[in-house]
Amino acid sequence: MTALQIDADSHWTATRAEWRRHWPTGVATLLGLGLGASIFPNISSLFILPLQSAFGWSRGEIAMANNAALILALLNPAIGRLIDRHGARPVLLCGFVGVAAAWTGLSLMPGSIWIYYALFALLSLSGFATSGVGFSRAMAAVFVRSRGFSLAVGRCGLALMAASLPPLLFALMQWGGWRTGYAAMATLTVLIAIPAVYWGIERDRHNHAIRQTPAGLDSKGGGAVSWRDLLRDPRVWAITAGAACAYMPLLAIISQLQPLLIEVGLTAPRAAAMVGMLGLAALAGAFGAGLLLDRANATMTAAGIMLLSALGVGCLLLSGHDTRFAYIGVILIGASQGAEIDIVAFMIARYFPIARFGSVFGICTVGITSAGVLGMAGIGVMFDRTGGYAVSLIIALVLFVCAALAYVVLGRLPVERHPD
Repeated sequence: MTALQIDADSHWTATRAEWRRHWPTGVATLLGLGLGASIFPNISSLFILPLQSAFGWSRGEIAMANNAALILALLNPAIGRLIDRHGARPVLLCGFVGVAAAWTGLSLMPGSIWIYYALFALLSLSGFATSGVGFSRAMAAVFVRSRGFSLAVGRCGLALMAASLPPLLFALMQWGGWRTGYAAMATLTVLIAIPAVYWGIERDRHNHAIRQTPAGLDSKGGGAVSWRDLLRDPRVWAITAGAACAYMPLLAIISQLQPLLIEVGLTAPRAAAMVGMLGLAALAGAFGAGLLLDRANATMTAAGIMLLSALGVGCLLLSGHDTRFAYIGVILIGASQGAEIDIVAFMIARYFPIARFGSVFGICTVGITSAGVLGMAGIGVMFDRTGGYAVSLIIALVLFVCAALAYVVLGRLPVERHPD
C-alpha cells in the first residue's frame, strides 16, 4: 500500500469518526444554511419582474434595497463576537425568527418602495445571524481533521436549495403570484430551519475537543483579543480582500441571473431552470473544494477556483453569440459560489483559533456584505444606464482575478495540532 493510499484511508477514517459523533450539527447546518438569508441571492431575481409589473419599480430601484445590507454590515463583527462568547445556537435562533418575520412582511407589503426597503433591512440584519458565520463556527469547532469536507457537506444545504428552490418557487409564483413565493419562504423557515437549529446545533459555548493554536498567534490558546489587534493582522485583510473580490461579482450576477439569461436569448422557464442549475454546480463546487482544501495546497486551490470563475464570466460575455456558452458560464460561476464560503471558513479556521473564529469572520463579512451589496445594486443601476449587462460582466471578470491574487499572498498555512 502506498503512502498516498494510507493517507487517504486515514483521512476517511477520521471523517467517519467525526461524523458519528457530531452528525446532528452537520444535519442542522445542511438544513439551516439552505433556508437562511444566504439563499436570497439565488431566488431574488425571480421577484424582479413580478415586482416591476405589480408596482412599476425599475430594476435599479429594486436593487437599491441592498443598500440597507451595506449599512447593517457594520454590525457583523459584533454578531461574530456574540457567537464567540455565547455560542452559535442562540444567535442562529434569534436570526431565524427575524428572517421569518421579514419573509412574512414581504408577502403582505403594499406598493410602497420604502416599506420594501424596510423589510429588506430586517431580512439583511436577521440574515447576518443565519449566514455562514454561525453555521461555519459550529461546524469548524467539531470537525477538525475533515474540516474542508465537512464544511462542504454543510454547504450542500444551500447548494441543494439553490438547485431545487428557484424552479419550484417559479412554478408556485406562476400559480399564486409573488406574494405566495415570499409566504412559502416564511413557512419553510418556521417549519424546518428553526427546529433544525434548536435540536441540532450543539449547546456548548466552547468545544473542548479542539486544542489548536496556529503559528503566529499568542500562546494563550487563542482567546479573545482586541479589535485593534485583529485589524492589524495582514491575514485578516488578505482573506477579506479575496472574499470581497469574489462575492461582489458572484452576488451581482446571481441576483440578476434570470433577466440576464433572458436577454441572451433563453426563455423565462429555461432561465429559471438555469438558476436551478447554478445550485447543482454550487453543490459540485462545494464538495470539490472541500476535498482539495483538506488534502492539497489550500491557497492555490482557492486561487484556481477564482480563475475558473473569471473564465465563467467570459463565457457569459460570449453567450450572446451562442447560448451554449451561457450553460458553461453558469456552471463555472455556480461552482465558485459553492466553494467560496468553504474557502473563507477554512482559511479563518486554519489561520486563527476557533475562539476567534466568529470575530474574524465578522470582520470579513463586513467586506463580503459591502462588496456584495455594491455588486447587486451596481448591476441593476448599470443595466438602467446602459441597457445591458456587458460592462458589469467585464468588471466581474477583473474582480475574480483580483480575488485569486489575494488568496495567493496569504502564503503557507500554519501547522495545526489535531486532537488525539
